[in-house]
Amino acid sequence: MNALTQPIDIITARQNPRRWATWLAYFGFFKVMASEAFLYLIGWQAWTVLSAIYFFGAVWLLVKERRRDVLSQMPWALRALLLLMLLSLGWTNYPMYTGMGILGQLTNTTFALFLVAFFSWRELLKILAGVLRWVLWASLAFELAAALFVHGPVQRIFGRHYPGPLPANRADYWVQGDILSGGRFQGILGNANLVANVAILAIVVFAIEWSLREVKLALSLTSMASALAVFVLCQSGGAAFALLAMALTAVVVFLAEGHDRDTRHRYYRNALASVGAASLVVLLFRRQVFGFIGKSPDMTGRSKIWKAVQALIDQRPVQGWGWISSWMPDAKPFTNLIVLKGVHYYSAHNSFLEFWLQIGIVGFGLAIALVILTFVRLWRIGVRHTSKLYLWPVLVFVGLIVHNLIESRLLIENGWVLFVLFIVKANDPIDSLEPMGVPSKRVQRRQQGKLKV
Repeated sequence: MNALTQPIDIITARQNPRRWATWLAYFGFFKVMASEAFLYLIGWQAWTVLSAIYFFGAVWLLVKERRRDVLSQMPWALRALLLLMLLSLGWTNYPMYTGMGILGQLTNTTFALFLVAFFSWRELLKILAGVLRWVLWASLAFELAAALFVHGPVQRIFGRHYPGPLPANRADYWVQGDILSGGRFQGILGNANLVANVAILAIVVFAIEWSLREVKLALSLTSMASALAVFVLCQSGGAAFALLAMALTAVVVFLAEGHDRDTRHRYYRNALASVGAASLVVLLFRRQVFGFIGKSPDMTGRSKIWKAVQALIDQRPVQGWGWISSWMPDAKPFTNLIVLKGVHYYSAHNSFLEFWLQIGIVGFGLAIALVILTFVRLWRIGVRHTSKLYLWPVLVFVGLIVHNLIESRLLIENGWVLFVLFIVKANDPIDSLEPMGVPSKRVQRRQQGKLKV
């Protein structure tokens, strides 16, 4: 073992002189990953206090450790997007909620910058893996308790949006408690699609963690089994497509690595052509495809949602209606805008439509630009570096973006924190990456007996 291949020690909370930063990272990540659980368990007021804790903690550590230079890594498009959110106060249709939304964006942006400033990609992998494990295990325990002991739905303690002692609709319960009879897994987040997103991110993170031998085999196998079980039980078509996109990305990375520019680009063209052809097949035969995975052709009413959102966009295409991030039930024009089978929906179920709806065509363009620029930077790192460590950022980023084509999570909590984290962290200096080893990732996999060519 030489200087190039010697592993870098992982910093733990007990060994690290910056132990408060490590604990804050775990706490903040868990809060944004399990945000709904905190809302339903302790209510808005206590939830706000938790947000304030990791915001002021991040500010204090950034100032104390003089890490303010992380601001210089923010690309102009991200600065412009945040400025546009602030400027929307001048024309918003709901000034109070726009102010609240901007505060939320500032809080989570600051936390993301704190993560960029204090932790390497390897340390972030360790922290994220630990948080995802606890979210999944807590979700499994909660669902089993509901099914075995409650024998039915569990109400939210806080965050109720219905009159009377009982919910008017099954969707207003925290969980249905029916996973043993074939119901969808909702976990501590109370939403199958959201917890499925956690599961697919966990599958990738745990796979990379195992390949790097970061944890014991027993923990690795238990973690992966938990993630796969949750993913299957959630029955989420959107998460399945996102996982497929991440798998395709991993295949292309391994095929392209180590080849000359022309060969790499040939692989890229073939991959794009394959994705385009597959997308066309899904579009033309969507009834059969979605029926095969137990979904309706419009992905559970999303076409109706998108039509309603597009109608609002057409009224204010340039400036948008004002930043709000997550819709509020009493904010016009969102009140009773979308009601499907008696259930009220308070999101566009597409993050990029949300940007256009809330801050206009410029906001939409900036969001798309950030996605493209960040993907290119993460892709270059993932393909060119020999360590499998640098696969997880590009794979998780792809999963995050694909899943947010049918969800609006990119604007809030874990979605926004990860989005900003990747955008800014991708601009780290090259010399901050770990030294390259001699064998490529493909050679390493052959040596481990995992890849036969």
